[in-house]
Amino acid sequence: MGDHITQKFRALFVKANDTLGRWTATQSRASALVVSAAMVIERLPELADDQRFGPLKERFPTLPQATREAQAVALDRVMTNLREEIEYFDELVKELDRLQRNAASLLGGMDPPPPGGGGLRRGPTPAVAECVLGLRDLWRIHRDELAIKRALVDELTCDALMSDLEEVKALFAAEPNLDPDAVRRLVDSILDATPDPQARRRQ
Repeated sequence: MGDHITQKFRALFVKANDTLGRWTATQSRASALVVSAAMVIERLPELADDQRFGPLKERFPTLPQATREAQAVALDRVMTNLREEIEYFDELVKELDRLQRNAASLLGGMDPPPPGGGGLRRGPTPAVAECVLGLRDLWRIHRDELAIKRALVDELTCDALMSDLEEVKALFAAEPNLDPDAVRRLVDSILDATPDPQARRRQ
């Protein structure tokens, strides 16, 4: 793979790495919102019984209903924020899709075509096919993880069982379709094997 093409593929992986960083930040925010939503939903059955307010109900007759309304407003706010984060996940998946498409276009536009369909390595420099397939894998696993996240958020309903809420929280936080170490190795295998032109200019 020529130096010019190498740098183009490296630039795509640099952008992918930045996208993965934003995914991690979004995951942190979204996971906290899932926990908050589950906590509100878990409290709703208790708040439905006026007797649970004890003597306060006698002193403040409107307290039970006011509390229920406040919790409904809080849940709506949390769910709205959570859906916004899900849409941001979607934007990141689209960005990864764009990057993998750009990589495929680079491979298809190489003239002359690379030997072996781009699968041949020369020294430590990754093969063209490795770069293309690597970006495609990144897109696919994050696309599939987003599908899981959407399904989990749909489970956050007011009639959800406590056990179901615990499972939603655990699965959302775990990101079962992602292996962080494998993703990191995939990105680093390309970035570490291709020279950074900025670093060379600083020398």
